[in-house]
Amino acid sequence: MKIEQLSPTCVTITLTAQDLEDYGVTYESLDYLCPHTRRIIQNLLNEALSQTDFSPEGCQLLIEASPVGEDGCLLTFTALSAEEAPLGPCEPTVFLFSSFERLCEACHRVDLQHSHRLFQSSLYRYHGQYALLLQTLDGPNGAAEDLMGQYGEPVSCPLLCPAIEEHGHCILCEHAVDTLSQQFEG
Repeated sequence: MKIEQLSPTCVTITLTAQDLEDYGVTYESLDYLCPHTRRIIQNLLNEALSQTDFSPEGCQLLIEASPVGEDGCLLTFTALSAEEAPLGPCEPTVFLFSSFERLCEACHRVDLQHSHRLFQSSLYRYHGQYALLLQTLDGPNGAAEDLMGQYGEPVSCPLLCPAIEEHGHCILCEHAVDTLSQQFEG
């Protein structure tokens, strides 16, 4: 494990494959909704706080994970002031796909490049098309949504999400982008 303070508001922790094994996780299994992952991240943050001058008090803490090396992981902790802090997950954006192949291509690309910016995704069959409901941490028109828009048709209608959820056939209720990316790699 390597802890490095990049600035007064940013610290990174590099974990090797052995470190991850010792914690009983892999990069792929890290999920902040999981209590085990939250405990690990809190322990790592406490370790970083004891070894550096990093002080996120009074700030929102942005935590990003990315793969590094062979089966390792880089965790970046950034303290954001109130002006910099994102408002949280944005409302879902609907992307319509007429082809399952195109949908899978999009999910694979977004998962590879922007998985750390995704909050939630679900997939429905709606009026003969695949409807992907995507919530990101970037806000509207972020990088993940821009990339998804290269493959599917973004639809901005505030009533469409509830209509799809009520009248569409749910295929994947959550983590649709990850699931499709992993199951149908190009």
